[in-house]
Amino acid sequence: MRRGLAGAAIGLAGFAIALVPVTAAGAAADPAVTISASCGGPTFCFTPSTLTITDGDTVTWTNSSGTDHFVGRCDPAGCDGASGGTGTGPSFGSSIIPDGSTFSHTFHGAGTYTYFCAIHGYAAMHGVIVVTAAPPSTTATTATTAASSTTAHSATTASAPGSTPDSIAAGTPASSGADPALAHTGHDTGGLLAVGIAALVLGLAAWGGCTPRRGVLPRLRR
Repeated sequence: MRRGLAGAAIGLAGFAIALVPVTAAGAAADPAVTISASCGGPTFCFTPSTLTITDGDTVTWTNSSGTDHFVGRCDPAGCDGASGGTGTGPSFGSSIIPDGSTFSHTFHGAGTYTYFCAIHGYAAMHGVIVVTAAPPSTTATTATTAASSTTAHSATTASAPGSTPDSIAAGTPASSGADPALAHTGHDTGGLLAVGIAALVLGLAAWGGCTPRRGVLPRLRR
């Protein structure tokens, strides 16, 4: 018995330990862009040059280029006529980002966001952040499903047999459980019983009035 319990405990512990690497590996990292000097052509670049994220995500730029940089959303005046993209969120900009430092910005509003390094210019260094709409929340979906189920249940109850005037007219018992036929039968039975009792009383009265003439009472008195 004790050996069995110990074996079960060891098995559960092993299962829990095995789950830890899976959970850690499944955790998604924050979106990141590296400011690099290893670009294979340009002196400096943003890697990746185009990054796709979800509305509400935070992007972190890490400077590993060996020199200072700046990250800011484009405008036609500062980006050789290029716009800042179609994103509905506000403009953003960092201070000077020294080598080894980071800058982060949270994006709100779907669309594209074109940004550049103001120190080296748009032509030398620019990138794009593509923001997609966030998926609907589980709570909203559950509430919608619950509301649909309630509506469907109400519709089914309203159309149940016996709950409409047409059903009652067709002779189907109403949903309250009352039986019109039984109620009607009880009423007729009461009337017949009352007539029968009245006839019995009248018969006894007539019999009592006739017995003195026939001499029944004098005989009983003897």
